[in-house]
Amino acid sequence: MRRIFLLGSAVLAGLALLSQSGYCSSPTSVFATPSNGGKLSFNEHIQPILAENCFSCHGPDSSTRKAKLRLDRFQFATVERGDHEAAIIPGRPEVSPLVERILSKDADEIMPPPESHKTLKPAEIALLKRWIAEGAEYQEHWSFLAPTRPVVPTPAGIAANWARNPIDSFVAANLVVAGLKPAAVEDPARLLRRVTMDLTGLPPTPEEIAAFLRDPSPAAYDRAVDRLLTTDASAEHFSRQWLDAVRY
Repeated sequence: MRRIFLLGSAVLAGLALLSQSGYCSSPTSVFATPSNGGKLSFNEHIQPILAENCFSCHGPDSSTRKAKLRLDRFQFATVERGDHEAAIIPGRPEVSPLVERILSKDADEIMPPPESHKTLKPAEIALLKRWIAEGAEYQEHWSFLAPTRPVVPTPAGIAANWARNPIDSFVAANLVVAGLKPAAVEDPARLLRRVTMDLTGLPPTPEEIAAFLRDPSPAAYDRAVDRLLTTDASAEHFSRQWLDAVRY
């Protein structure tokens, strides 16, 4: 059982390995909207918008579904329903009823309806229109998709020098898109305190700090992470979080 918890710890510890230079100066999403001409992802960019604003009335639950319209599946959203047109016409957002309804100024036509107290943001509307123009491709739930290794980005400028590993490169690329700069390299003692708290829930001992400061090699941080992941404190720390999730 302890090995299982340590395996989960290793996965979560990836957050601690994002950078040896501490936290970024401002948060940014690792799932930023493609700005290089890449296609939108349904799971990453579109499904959250539909789930928040549409699925309560047009989702998989037949007991709350209205107008016999489902937007959670391609085969339902893109076919006619009796006298009703298909809600989504792939490749043609300008004539898709979905777009017409979300842009309508008529209180009886606009979606989401006023009584839902939900409003689509301009950026969300733009994403929906772009997604339909790109073909309105749906995806299965992420757990049913085979993982694929993404191409490691090559950030430019300050962020390029800051990145020390592939994960850093993804973070740095998003910093560039967001117009942010990486934080300065952190003080070694504070860096050890952060990773120790992250992986064990406890602060480092004075002896651990002293040993870390005596090791100036670039691999000192990696060795500290490996050591922390083998401790009982790390297993207990992450097993508590797993148990919290199970109870939830």
